[in-house]
Amino acid sequence: MGVREPKSEVDENQPIFSFDPIPVTARDLEFPIRVTAPQNQKSLPVLIFSHGAGYGRADYQPLVEVWARGGFLVIQPSHPDQFTTYDDPRFGRFWHDRVMQISGIVDQGDALFDAIPQLADRGDWNRVVAAGHSFGGLSVGNLLGARSFDETTGKACNLKDTRIVAGAMLAPPGCVSLDSEMGKTAPYVHTDYSHMRGPALIVAGKEDDSAHAGRDWTWHSDPYTSDPRDKSLLVLQRAGHYLHGIIAPNRRETGEDEDPEMVENLARAVLSYLRTAIDPDDPAWQEEQERMDTNEFTICSK
Repeated sequence: MGVREPKSEVDENQPIFSFDPIPVTARDLEFPIRVTAPQNQKSLPVLIFSHGAGYGRADYQPLVEVWARGGFLVIQPSHPDQFTTYDDPRFGRFWHDRVMQISGIVDQGDALFDAIPQLADRGDWNRVVAAGHSFGGLSVGNLLGARSFDETTGKACNLKDTRIVAGAMLAPPGCVSLDSEMGKTAPYVHTDYSHMRGPALIVAGKEDDSAHAGRDWTWHSDPYTSDPRDKSLLVLQRAGHYLHGIIAPNRRETGEDEDPEMVENLARAVLSYLRTAIDPDDPAWQEEQERMDTNEFTICSK
């Protein structure tokens, strides 16, 4: 791997802390959240992270810790598909409830932390972004305007939340037609990304085999290729679906080789993108692109 200096603005000595669980009731849903934040900063932009199916709010700490040290208040909700599998018959509704949870968190804002003085008035709820992995990437896409198929109505559903100012989608599902094998068994993955608006960063790994969708790794780039306006595509040349180990160290069930340095580089790239998306005068994303190892990363933007 090439030399990558200087690094993006992350204070590795910045103390961070987490509260978990914090119970939430929002939009007729009850669920816990985990919150991670730098210890001594206020007016923090808020990053809501949506986990992949079968994982939970305690996962993805290699990403979360970098984002918190980089100046974000990070909220991780537990979605209803936590620790379940795709054959769960409730999955057809889970995608919708995930988006409702995230919008419900934004509805409440600082009221979430009324009983936690350490978190009171820490977040800037006018600067809210979202990130997610895999099924969580779909949740972010829905918040930005992508329309997924609602089995209860038989129509595409628009759950766009304009309070989410930008998003990062890590290995999200791509487009699936309803008459395909996957579309028949999982119609909720039938998503129209042409309505999705950025700023949005889509991340894909070139070794992320998408045989279940009848496609190669490019399936995960569909949110970008469907309409690349205000979006960027970041491709990791050697990464599979778990992007070198973003779930947690030593989660061997992913079946992929881990590379903690690449995970940290990815976390910093997402951090830089979101910082510039929030404040276009912040040069973080441009500076990040200039120091990326082009043997490991490829970036497309239009």
